[in-house]
Amino acid sequence: MTPQTNRYGQFRYATTSRNSTEKLVTVIELKKRTDINADPMGWLHEVKSDVTSAISTVHGLNVEDLVLVPPGSIPTTTSGKVRRAACVEHYRADQFVRLDA
Repeated sequence: MTPQTNRYGQFRYATTSRNSTEKLVTVIELKKRTDINADPMGWLHEVKSDVTSAISTVHGLNVEDLVLVPPGSIPTTTSGKVRRAACVEHYRADQFVRLDA
């Protein structure tokens, strides 16, 4: 997974393979919000829309699934690197706590 950062938080990209077809999955650790008066579900919808649009525009890829998670949800090593295989397994086993569920 490749880490990227923007105004929303940390992004991780990975591909998963099901039925011999690779699909792009993006897991985003969202930053804590400071505008507590805003509509949370509306904000999550905005994040999903902005990210999928940016990935499509910049990379020409379709996002199969975009997973919004709280800070600290993405498995990392003690040095802070993403544990890619563990992240993919978390996704496949539906173990991420999705903020947009």
